[in-house]
Amino acid sequence: FNLTDLMCGPGTMPGYNNTNYTVLGYVIEKLTGKEWPEYIKENVLLRIGMDNTDFRLRLPQTDEYVKGYVTQGGMQIPVPSSFTLNSNGAHGSMNSCADDMAKLTRFFLNDWHLDTAQWLPESYLLDMETVHTTVAAENGLKNGYGLGNHIETWHPKSTFHGHGGSIQGFIGHMLYDRKRAFEMAIAKNGEYNDAHIGMLI
Repeated sequence: FNLTDLMCGPGTMPGYNNTNYTVLGYVIEKLTGKEWPEYIKENVLLRIGMDNTDFRLRLPQTDEYVKGYVTQGGMQIPVPSSFTLNSNGAHGSMNSCADDMAKLTRFFLNDWHLDTAQWLPESYLLDMETVHTTVAAENGLKNGYGLGNHIETWHPKSTFHGHGGSIQGFIGHMLYDRKRAFEMAIAKNGEYNDAHIGMLI
């Protein structure tokens, strides 16, 4: 077969693209008049107690931040201090710690409840978790990518929702199962796939 045999029409296959998140960052700034990290911090992170999380594009060389590593020639090599994400960073610049990630996973596990109120309607969370546009979704299959929320089927007894990502020297996942009241956050300062850690947990 040739390349044209692989071409598919809109809605037939999912396609992940970080550019969407970069554009979303600019849209937030246009609508709110604030830098997108400031808006997210005020309206999401601080409301759920994530006060040790930031969106720096270049990490300072201090003990507050872990150093990332890449594999070259069988050796673990530190990521250069000059490494930085391109564009506005809205597609993957969140720097956090274990305590804050526990608060984030618990926030999703608790259906977006804050200490005293509901943050957004639970129906929005369900919509975020639902795969909408693929042929598979239209025919009842639940696996895939919702609205910034991926469905992970690492284990036959549990279906996890959440999001993961990687940049040079780092990989991580935030996963939760609301039905089974189970959550986890995985963070590694290396580039190996972390799915096997999720399976062990």
